Amino acid sequence: MGVDASEGDVILTTVSLRSSTRDDYQRRIDRVRAHLEEQLSEPLNLQELASVACLSPCHFHRVFRAMTGEGLGEHLRRVRLERAALLLRHSSSEISEVALLVGYESPAAFTRAFERSFGSPPSVWRTSERTASIQKPNVSKPAWIEPLRFVKRKPVRVSFVRRTGPYAESAPEAWQVLMRTLAWRVWLHFPAEMIGICHDDPDITAAEHLRYDACLRFRRSVAPQGEVEERWLQGGRYAVFLHRGPHVDLPLTYERIYGAWLPEGNERLTESPAFEVYLDRPGNVLPEKLRTLVHVPLHEENVGQGSLVLDKPWG
Repeated sequence: MGVDASEGDVILTTVSLRSSTRDDYQRRIDRVRAHLEEQLSEPLNLQELASVACLSPCHFHRVFRAMTGEGLGEHLRRVRLERAALLLRHSSSEISEVALLVGYESPAAFTRAFERSFGSPPSVWRTSERTASIQKPNVSKPAWIEPLRFVKRKPVRVSFVRRTGPYAESAPEAWQVLMRTLAWRVWLHFPAEMIGICHDDPDITAAEHLRYDACLRFRRSVAPQGEVEERWLQGGRYAVFLHRGPHVDLPLTYERIYGAWLPEGNERLTESPAFEVYLDRPGNVLPEKLRTLVHVPLHEENVGQGSLVLDKPWG
């Protein structure tokens, strides 16, 4: 049922890369780290932090993880608890006061988090001679990944079902409902492009609020039916990367894209979310043989570079 995502797209040639971009992304993330350290008692605000990094919220968390080796929430917890450890050791502040200073609303929650990280409760840590610290991530540059191609996609209407919850549960449920409702249309309008959109980062958004859209792109628009609605899939220029293997390993491919390819290139991300095109159905192909095309949205600056090839657009 999957189709080659080049249908309906304009294929663009690869542009040259320049390593100085990595320094730019590193500076952006350093600004975010400094901002977090100045406001440890404040709630996590994704929009604000993305603005500090001059990135859209839908890409910020992936860039942050790739550059630091930690998810945003994981990084913030570590920095808060390290600050708390210093305050406990070198100040006379009450434990409840320290908890508030580093962003914990209750001393009980702070004590549990501190003990998990340092192996002893705050009261024992304060008087001990131990110097144990939280294990920091080993930040190594992810393996290089090369775009399969660059494409120019037209805006299109897609039929979709949204589910919220842990992605391991919400994604299969969304696809089950979508396919059950539109099964006959899939065969009538074959081929159909299978597209998935993960809107949120599990490290930032609570599991029960994670949003996943299972989408089908047909040659002709399909009227809403039951739980199936229509939405626009943003057009524009995309870098396309091939992921081979189980869908649960897709975060590793995103890490390579955002941690190796993007910082070394001369590309800028747009506000649109990345999305995945599934070329195979999990039930029909072994997990290790599944093929997924990850589409990363880019600005149009380099459209004029290289030759353009128009390939059978869908109407």
